[in-house]
Amino acid sequence: MPERREQEAIAEVLGALDDRIAHNERISGTTNELARAVMEELWFKGDVTSLTRADTVVPHDWRRTTLGALCATGGGAIQTGPFGSQLHASDYVEVGIPSVMPQNIGDNQIAEDGIARIAAADAERLSKYLLAEGDIVYSRRGDVKRRALVRKYEAGWLCGTGCLRVRVGTATEPLFMSYYLGEPEIQEWIAQHAVGATMPNLNTSILGEVPVVLPANNEMRQVNERLSGLDATAAHLQHENRTLADLRDTLLPQLLSGKLRVKDAVRTVEEVV
Repeated sequence: MPERREQEAIAEVLGALDDRIAHNERISGTTNELARAVMEELWFKGDVTSLTRADTVVPHDWRRTTLGALCATGGGAIQTGPFGSQLHASDYVEVGIPSVMPQNIGDNQIAEDGIARIAAADAERLSKYLLAEGDIVYSRRGDVKRRALVRKYEAGWLCGTGCLRVRVGTATEPLFMSYYLGEPEIQEWIAQHAVGATMPNLNTSILGEVPVVLPANNEMRQVNERLSGLDATAAHLQHENRTLADLRDTLLPQLLSGKLRVKDAVRTVEEVV
């Protein structure tokens, strides 16, 4: 271990990265709260008191449907990811195409930390399970409330074992639908309808029956525009935090071993914070 003064200098350098990560997390939390407020305002203006009760009155130019019917209308579908018999533990590689598993699904974001990867040949073999921009990924078991929207840079990744892929197609805006599915009432509906005595399990039939309330097209566009800016900010901050965390984890062993001098690390950190 380096001497104490050197340890304190290292802690200060790495602490700057941790502070930036924490700052980004606070901003991201605020953007998520603002996005939820946008959705709440929509339901308030439409005087919609429930998204799941069939007897709830909605404006005459709004419509009710189900997630399955919505996907079918837009040329999309709800599909299960590959089963374990199609992708074995020995198929995963250190460098390759990311495979989204249940543990990678956060609050409308895909967490890339520790994500499993597959070879290009396996991705081609399992091409029907590849994700496209605008897809929404669910876990088939466990915390079935969580879902993640697939962004542009995640297109081409695999909908991994233990997951479900929702593709709404052209029927509506995928961004809006991803936030709709994050509404507490919808999340609770999914949790209540999931099957399994010891652990909730989700399937295509249950997701297909999720009640959907869609506003008029002009209102949809307005809401989607507001969500777009907020979502882009949150996604950028998450991506930046992944980069900062990787940098921190790279610098730490180099600093402790003496392979990298503190003043050189300071210059590297100053470039990003």
